[in-house]
Amino acid sequence: MDLIPATFIDRVLAVLPAELHEPARQGFAQLQIPAMEVALAATRAEQETIPFREAVRDETRFGPLSRFHYGWIDLLQFELPPALAETVRAGLRQADGLNLDHVRKEMFTLAAHTTGATGSLLRFLLSEILYANVLLAVRGDDGTLEASGCLSLIEAEAQRVVEHALADSAMQEPGVRPLETMFAGLFVRLERTWAALAPTIAKATTEFHERFAMLIEASHRAKLAAAADAAIIRGALEREFDGESVGSQRTADRHPLVFASAEAVDQRRSRLRRRWIAGEAPRAAGIRLVDILFEDLSKEA
Repeated sequence: MDLIPATFIDRVLAVLPAELHEPARQGFAQLQIPAMEVALAATRAEQETIPFREAVRDETRFGPLSRFHYGWIDLLQFELPPALAETVRAGLRQADGLNLDHVRKEMFTLAAHTTGATGSLLRFLLSEILYANVLLAVRGDDGTLEASGCLSLIEAEAQRVVEHALADSAMQEPGVRPLETMFAGLFVRLERTWAALAPTIAKATTEFHERFAMLIEASHRAKLAAAADAAIIRGALEREFDGESVGSQRTADRHPLVFASAEAVDQRRSRLRRRWIAGEAPRAAGIRLVDILFEDLSKEA
């Protein structure tokens, strides 16, 4: 069974230059197996009524979801060789000329009307896309939104926004852009969440503000770091937010793109700790994908 429907592939091909049709077909064919692994894990999470935000943090039972979620975050902060960075910039400039509205609409329509593994996969992907867009939109934040727990709450909210939109028949009307509408709704919820938390934070104790300042600094450093350091910092922050320790083996399981083993995590953490104590902020030495995307967003703004 083909997990990725032919109608969706055709919709994608329709917006691509003719010379990219065959590479795109090959790419979709190669994605079938890993996509099926993610789809089956997403199906199991839905059947067990486990929110995607919780499932991606259970790398033992929902490994494919976990690796996908942390994988795209790692990819955003990978340091790119200069030549590759220029290739990515050129690709983004070319993509600016593509009309992807019909592709987005087709993806949303399939998620609303498709059952089984394909439907679960699309609902998971839509939730992840929404959260990724929020992360990019608040890229200029100093770390306050993450340190306050707002982004964690919004990550959980993304799935509910998707489910609500998929149940709304008006979202499939001609002229409606569902992904943009969902993102706008999620961003409004982020603003409201921060507006509700801010007065409480302002009235908190001095001890709380000292700890909050430390969390803001850690969140900010994670934003500026390369993928491996960012993964370790965010694992420590997760312990602060969720109360659950993320050890070296769990970190390696979640981030196979940047860590080959738990020992590699230990070594990186030790170097990071020494630099942190010395007052040296962990900062990516080269250009990262997120930097290029943020350049693009800044130009649009």
